Amino acid sequence: MSDERAEELKTDTPHGREVGMTLVCPQCDLAVVVVDVGDAATASMTCHTTMKPARPMRCWRMYPEPPDVAVMAGALYTDEHSGLTVRCTRPGVGTLRLAGRRLAPATRQRLWRTAV
Repeated sequence: MSDERAEELKTDTPHGREVGMTLVCPQCDLAVVVVDVGDAATASMTCHTTMKPARPMRCWRMYPEPPDVAVMAGALYTDEHSGLTVRCTRPGVGTLRLAGRRLAPATRQRLWRTAV
């Protein structure tokens, strides 16, 4: 492949994030809502692959957890380096990462329902 052709290929660039934005893993359907952007407005967030913006979904809706769940619905996850915090709204088997760093659970408290 020539150098000119390689420059033409498009890559999946990270999306700018905002508080309240829903992100979904296209492979396992894990979904999170951005609670605090911190300093990570454009850093690449991944699970199995780059997470994509999606329609908002209610946080109180409980989905059945897969048997090998890695990210639990209702739990907060954070990247201490950047301050990004997300709440899982649909469980999944993947691992949340921001710029290659694994997001850690921020609290063990589950979200059972939210005020509208």
